Amino acid sequence: MSQALTIETISADLLAERARALKAEGYRLVQISATQLPEEVEVTYSFDRDIQLTNLRVSVPASNLRLPSISALYGSAFLYENEIY
Repeated sequence: MSQALTIETISADLLAERARALKAEGYRLVQISATQLPEEVEVTYSFDRDIQLTNLRVSVPASNLRLPSISALYGSAFLYENEIY
């Protein structure tokens, strides 16, 4: 069985809406990672359902790292979010 992978680049203001939609579709949060780039931070949220990996990727200015929390939807996101900030 092969694994499907999707990467969707979105703006920060769409993050909560897209995470809510994935939750409603039965996706679980796998991980959140952050990569420091010269001018920005790229944050990737990975979700899984039935060996189908979906990633939401958000880029924000390094000088203003503000993203909406998804911990109300996925409790474990709290740990990732705190570590990234």
